[in-house]
Amino acid sequence: MRIYIVGFPGSGKTTLLKHLAKRLHYQGLDMDQLLEQKFSMSVRDYFAQYGQASFREQEHLLLQETLQWDNAVIATGGGTPCFYRNMQWMNTHGITLYLEMNAKALFSRLQNAKDRRPLLSQETDLLQYIEQTLAERAPYYESAIIKVNGLNVNADEVVKQLKQYLP
Repeated sequence: MRIYIVGFPGSGKTTLLKHLAKRLHYQGLDMDQLLEQKFSMSVRDYFAQYGQASFREQEHLLLQETLQWDNAVIATGGGTPCFYRNMQWMNTHGITLYLEMNAKALFSRLQNAKDRRPLLSQETDLLQYIEQTLAERAPYYESAIIKVNGLNVNADEVVKQLKQYLP
């Protein structure tokens, strides 16, 4: 079984990944880290050199490669569900879990991380960008099988919710 964690950047996907993988005795995979290893460069550098369209294509191909892992928790990139019908694909090939957060909470987490996140680095009004992008991505995120409040995540409670879907 594969568990795909989706949500906006800064929602805590990588942190939850580590907790769930440990509790479920699953392998933990972070798609951004996998892409960085594959291309020997940071996501930010990949964006700068090849652009977002190329990044999304590579991300889509990598997502399909996750089928090789059983019993894995996979943290996706924030935009992964929004391209190439990826969200539908993840719902077909695993359990999706949306870490839901409002724009102001995300702004609080992201305001000091702009230099590490390629889509945020050029934004002059970060809160407006988060509000707009979150609204655009919401239909994809909302189609997740499980939704969890990202501000009050309790990994043990999430595991209880996941158990009904696990073999």
